[in-house]
Amino acid sequence: MRTTSVYLLVLMLAVALFAACATTKVISVWKDASYQGKLRKVFVYAILKNQTNRRIAEDEFVNHFKARGIDAVPSYTVFPGDELVKKEVLDEKLKTQGFDTLLLTRLTGSKEEQVQVPGTITYQPTYPGMYQPAPYYRTWPGYYTSGYTAVYTSSYMTEQKSVMAEANLYDVATEKLIWTVATETRIGGKSGKTIKAYVAVIMKELRKQRLVP
Repeated sequence: MRTTSVYLLVLMLAVALFAACATTKVISVWKDASYQGKLRKVFVYAILKNQTNRRIAEDEFVNHFKARGIDAVPSYTVFPGDELVKKEVLDEKLKTQGFDTLLLTRLTGSKEEQVQVPGTITYQPTYPGMYQPAPYYRTWPGYYTSGYTAVYTSSYMTEQKSVMAEANLYDVATEKLIWTVATETRIGGKSGKTIKAYVAVIMKELRKQRLVP
């Protein structure tokens, strides 16, 4: 009975660890080779229905930009509502407040697939009733490992959800696309951590293209 309980505990831990992993991979990147401008003031707009996630994403982008000496403003401080701002209203605000670039990010799709979680081996303390005194063992390796019992869990299939997203950088003066990146993020754990990890990947790609220091 206790062995079964230990097995279930290990299995639950394995599931939790798997679910806590959220990774973002880059699918494609494009940059306008003719762009010679420099980012000075960026308007960050995360087009997300969930307003909490919107704020987390925009704040995280702003923090990254400011850490690199680039002024940035989250859109929710200018447009706090959850409705998509009209193009004319956004355009006027960008130009009257001196923004030179607009960063738009949004989800573009989602998918679910079956993935295999590999089996694990863990070592649990041996129960007191199975204890043998030291003279029972003639070598220290035998005594050393006698206090633990190996517990095996088989591999299993689970459903994994992923979301696709885009981040686009536009020049305010010309309204032209400067740079775009498409990503796929495997969902797992707390949404806040997932969003922050996503933002870190996007900023890394911006640095690769020398658009930010």
